[in-house]
Amino acid sequence: MVATFATHEWTTVTDRRPGGCKPDASEFFIEYTSADDWLPHGFSGGGIWYHTRIPDEPVWRPNLGLAGIATAYFSESRLIRAVAIDAVRQLLNQSRVQDQ
Repeated sequence: MVATFATHEWTTVTDRRPGGCKPDASEFFIEYTSADDWLPHGFSGGGIWYHTRIPDEPVWRPNLGLAGIATAYFSESRLIRAVAIDAVRQLLNQSRVQDQ
């Protein structure tokens, strides 16, 4: 999967983790590789989107999917952490059940 931002080129999901972060199925990390003076301040709460290609579609059209929500960045390892959209859905569903 790849993701993109308005101020950043395409990036990829990685298995690398910042020091001290244990594997957790509810989150994933993406790399950011822009200039050294560029930090992803303000991305927290923003969507991590991906484009899916529709097979045999002759003309490109936007077909975006929401992979997750950005939660933090790690400047030393140049990684952005995101909570996976399935974890967000689960939280919303639990909240909805409690409200009824």
